Amino acid sequence: MKLKKKIAALLAGILLSSATAFAADSFQKIYQIPYATENLSNTEAWSNNFTTNDGEMIIQVRRLLVKPDDQRYHLIATLGKNRVFDAYYPEIQGGYSLVVFKDTANGNMFYAFESSARAYLLGYDRAGKRLVVYADSQSYYNNFQGVPQFVATEDGDLILAIESIYLDGRPQERHRYRFTWDEDTHWFAYEDLGTGWPSIAREGQ
Repeated sequence: MKLKKKIAALLAGILLSSATAFAADSFQKIYQIPYATENLSNTEAWSNNFTTNDGEMIIQVRRLLVKPDDQRYHLIATLGKNRVFDAYYPEIQGGYSLVVFKDTANGNMFYAFESSARAYLLGYDRAGKRLVVYADSQSYYNNFQGVPQFVATEDGDLILAIESIYLDGRPQERHRYRFTWDEDTHWFAYEDLGTGWPSIAREGQ
């Protein structure tokens, strides 16, 4: 009887761990500032606080007066008292947007900093104790010039959508990639979903 109970307990543990290992990500958009930097004057900044699993994250973007155009915006992230990210971004028409996502499977938060030309997906790396770039839209193939954006869909998928903007009557071209969090590698895996999609605006949260 004791042996049967031990076997049952072992099987239950295996099933539970398997269910945990294969629990699907479900991403939720929790914050968005579209075109956040567009109206910043020289030397002006905006900052936002986010409560994360690792503490209070502050993300600040400053528009710099004395830097060249390719270093016009300065993005700084601090966690507690520690600066965990520091990078410069070029001047671009329309400015940059910030979108924040939460993975409801584990509570991790990710930050999309994006413009009409390029989109970055950032997140906190606990091993390195810093904010890292998990994905850069320029690393993902598409055969047309399009606007990239990270979107959490109504189904909970995290998508990089690259969509063309044509004003001459040509049909739009659209390419998608789906991202899933890999708990073993502590990095994102991705799947190329190809082309031919409707606008991601119809599916976004």
